[in-house]
Amino acid sequence: MNWPNPVMLQGIHATLVPLTVDHHLALSEAVKEDELWRLWYATVPAPNE
Repeated sequence: MNWPNPVMLQGIHATLVPLTVDHHLALSEAVKEDELWRLWYATVPAPNE
């Protein structure tokens, strides 16, 4: 099966890129900041997950 090439969407205010392993550290830090994994109404993995 051939996978499609990754697509990057770029606009005036934001750029949308495919998620990669390189994003792991920044995402872990973002989750830690507000302890998002503790929210009862959201499904957010803990930083170590």
